[in-house]
Amino acid sequence: MSIKDIRSATLGAQNKFRTEKVKHGDIEVEVKQLSYADRTALMEKCTEGDKLDSLKLQVFAVIYTVVDPETGDKVFSETDYETMVQQPSGGYVDTFSKAAFKVLGLSSEEGEAEKN
Repeated sequence: MSIKDIRSATLGAQNKFRTEKVKHGDIEVEVKQLSYADRTALMEKCTEGDKLDSLKLQVFAVIYTVVDPETGDKVFSETDYETMVQQPSGGYVDTFSKAAFKVLGLSSEEGEAEKN
């Protein structure tokens, strides 16, 4: 395979972001993978000094990745953060963040990149 073929298959390929449909109660949402740039911005937003804030990561992962399955529009915005952190544990934030961590390649237990 030539360099041209490799570049065409990688850099020239159409972006295909993974999605996962997630149900919580009677609702279904879609969780959409972020680009590297957006995932890095998410991680930077949730890091203070050299410490990752797992609460911020969990909530902002939901805010950044959850979309309406029919339109692709984001369901939540950053203005929802304070309301979301007050939700019961085990609720929709946990349900959606587990799926978000999966499509982002993050570990839900550690809140960091998975090691293969």
